[in-house]
Amino acid sequence: MNSSFALIRSLLQFLDPFDAEWFVSGGWAIDIHLNQITRKRCDLDISVPFSDRQKCIEFFLKQGWRIEGKLAGGFKTLRKLADYGDDIHYFWSFLEGAEFISEYIDENRNRRIAYNRAYQSELDFIEVFFDLIEDNHFVFRDFPEVKRYKKEAILEKEGVKYLAPEAVLLLKSRRLSEKNTRDFNVVVGSMHSEAISWLIEALTLVHGSMHPWLEELELRGNTMGHGG
Repeated sequence: MNSSFALIRSLLQFLDPFDAEWFVSGGWAIDIHLNQITRKRCDLDISVPFSDRQKCIEFFLKQGWRIEGKLAGGFKTLRKLADYGDDIHYFWSFLEGAEFISEYIDENRNRRIAYNRAYQSELDFIEVFFDLIEDNHFVFRDFPEVKRYKKEAILEKEGVKYLAPEAVLLLKSRRLSEKNTRDFNVVVGSMHSEAISWLIEALTLVHGSMHPWLEELELRGNTMGHGG
């Protein structure tokens, strides 16, 4: 991993005492896979198995970081483990007094939090997802029929575990922003034929046959299938 991954090295040091499995997810997982920074990332995502969620919350609380659990209707501050409920599937954590965080009440009187910066350069914010790992599979919470063998879904490079590109892209496929489309374009050429086949099947199950990424994936899959 080259010298431009200072943020990931800081993350490794921060989580070194954490006695549970974790792996980088989101856009940073793509950059780790490619071993290059493909664009400035606005935030850093990691995933922890849902079975270790309480251990994870306790760790962040002991570090003195603020934890904001995401609920369907807004955010809930977790000041102690008893504040947590299983309806919280991920949280934002950041240093107290972070200037890039603001709070507001929406039209439904829900407490919301806004993230107000274009990219992250130091370890002052981590978004933590509680992902389902069941029967040695990584399971997609919104579509539990979509799953991937853990050894294929969670890869490792130079001591850093990260979510495989096909799994990251499936999660990003729900929001076709310019950034997510760019992530698709930069990493798809590095994916092997089995990963492409899996992503084609998963995208079709989740979105149907009209997702805009399918045409490119099918073209690449066919080329690989013909020895290209």
